[in-house]
Amino acid sequence: MDKNFSHFEGIVREAHLYVQYGHRHEGSKPHPFEARGIHPEVGNAAKDLFDDGHYSEATLASFKYLEEMIAHISDIDASGSKLIMQAFDSKQKKIILARDKEVQKGFAHLFAGAFQAIRNPRAHKTSETIKESREECLEHISLASFLLRLLEKRLPLK
Repeated sequence: MDKNFSHFEGIVREAHLYVQYGHRHEGSKPHPFEARGIHPEVGNAAKDLFDDGHYSEATLASFKYLEEMIAHISDIDASGSKLIMQAFDSKQKKIILARDKEVQKGFAHLFAGAFQAIRNPRAHKTSETIKESREECLEHISLASFLLRLLEKRLPLK
């Protein structure tokens, strides 16, 4: 019984991989997003661009998705760093990731810095000006994935 349950549990734990990234055959390499545990929604936003080698555009797509989620959750009509600083402002209480004001401020800066350093250059320049390697793109998409997971763990508003 334990062996059957263990086998069933293994199947269940991997089932989401086939829905998110398509069927893969036994022994084949997992998609890089799968191997890194990229959040499925971030993966959906960036996968086609990434697979076609458009790394800068894939990075931008992942951050645009994250930005849309922040705007939706906070109900703020802004973009980029302005959106982030308003959404995570401890006085406005739109998105709360920590009750401690300094930690909340740190999260705001983490999100704002990622947008300012990664999203903004890609949103305001052509892809020809930003040369991004496959590995850099994976790092950027991993960061967007991490930030989305933080956002999903937000605290209830008081």
